[in-house]
Order: sequence, then C-alpha cells, then structure tokens
Amino acid sequence: MKKIKILFEQAILISVGIVICMSIEATVYHLLGDDIALRWYHPLSILLTGICCAFPSLILFNSDSSNSSNFMVRIIIHASLLYVMVIGFGYIFNWYKEIDGFIFLSCSFLLVYVFVWVSQSWLSKKDENEINSALNEIRDEE
Repeated sequence: MKKIKILFEQAILISVGIVICMSIEATVYHLLGDDIALRWYHPLSILLTGICCAFPSLILFNSDSSNSSNFMVRIIIHASLLYVMVIGFGYIFNWYKEIDGFIFLSCSFLLVYVFVWVSQSWLSKKDENEINSALNEIRDEE
C-alpha cells in the first residue's frame, strides 16, 4: 500500500510541476510577443508523463540501504533516467521545437525535480509526525 501511495503522490506532484512550468513558459513567451499553441493532447501527455516518471521513484524507496554513497548513486541514476524520459516525452509530444524550448524544458526538469523532492519530504515528515503523535497517545494511555 505504501508503494501505491508513493506512486500516486509522485505522479500528482510531477504533473503539477509540469503544469506550473508550462504555465511559466507560456507567460514568458506571451510577454515576449510569441504564443504557445496548446494542443488537445498536451494535458494527456502531462498526465502520462507524471505517471510514467513516478515508477522510477521505486528505485529510491525500494532499497533499505543506508549507505550515503549508494544513495547518491541511486539519486544520480534516478535523475538521469527521469531526464531521459522527460526529454523523450517532450520530443514525442512536441513540447519543444527549437533549442530554446529544449533548454527551457531542461531547466524546468530541474525545477520540477527539486519541487517533487521538497514536497515529498514535507509529506513524509507530516506522516511521520502523525504516526509519532499516535504512538505517544498510545504510550500515554498505558
């Protein structure tokens, strides 16, 4: 059940991050005098990207190793895999046509990656606090 919760949270956070970045990109292009055409399949592509990019997160959360160098290797592999997936989805779904779109997508990836990590950490900390509070109440009753 925990894995399903992690996948669901990751998919939502990734999709929201992509929507925020696409909104920023559209605003920047609009202020510069250009427009971005939103195609009918873009919302579906964002959702599909969020769902597919959530699965590699199991690489990070599946191992019980507490070795920090091993964890850093997994983060690098995770980030690289997600970057390749996002660039691939961007190419398939025509999110970028020129080099400036590719650069913006790469920068957006970094922002979304950090956003998801911070959000996931906050959600995990919130869950930990709720569990600790419940355990303290049980201890107090005994």
